[in-house]
Amino acid sequence: MDAVFVANDQMALSVMQAACQTGISIPDDLGVVGFDNIAESAYFWPPLTTIQHDQQSLGKIAVEEIIKIIESGWQEREPMEPKSIMLTPTLVVRQSSIRHKGKVKEVKPSK
Repeated sequence: MDAVFVANDQMALSVMQAACQTGISIPDDLGVVGFDNIAESAYFWPPLTTIQHDQQSLGKIAVEEIIKIIESGWQEREPMEPKSIMLTPTLVVRQSSIRHKGKVKEVKPSK
């Protein structure tokens, strides 16, 4: 296994801690990427590579949608149409996913 993508940063930091306790070097032996970009992820060692939500856009869209609902006179007893909105996240690259040159293990094909 070269790397793991973990569901959130809190779990990714736990993976990094467990790896360290078992002698697995991050990122030389195992790359780790989280999701959320919590504050702690930048201060762990090595700093965690993570996916960041666009929280400002998410908040803006949420407020716009609430205003539309209020202005439409929607009543709780009326069903609402489901809506899907896609936001583009950002990859925040830090040291937990960057292998140092010369440390990459050679992979030989199995026979």
